[in-house]
Amino acid sequence: MVRCAIYTRTNVGNDINHEELHLRQRQAVSAYIAEREVHGWTCVGTYQDVGYSAGHLTRPALKQMLADIASGQIDCVVIESLDRLSRSMTNLHQLASGFQHYGVTLVTVASGPIDILQWGFLYAGD
Repeated sequence: MVRCAIYTRTNVGNDINHEELHLRQRQAVSAYIAEREVHGWTCVGTYQDVGYSAGHLTRPALKQMLADIASGQIDCVVIESLDRLSRSMTNLHQLASGFQHYGVTLVTVASGPIDILQWGFLYAGD
């Protein structure tokens, strides 16, 4: 069994319909996981940060997901797109290092499994 976590995030802004955006992200990620249920994928949790910038890692749902990863509850984090997790290569590299340490795979609906650590040449310029 592959224990998957869904992570969604919306940015700050008064004109954003956060509920609709999170629903759209959850639906896309849930469908992606459902297509892989035959291979043992199952959703074990949904983590949702409403109205948070991707420029920092101080988000409550992200912190909870990282704690659940550290406690061995999650094998795979699935997001709609990489910018839902972070827009900073420095932060992405930090998260990817932690995921790798705990044996957690990062997957986007658009691109499948992502190995940010192989993007080291991009990280140096951030």
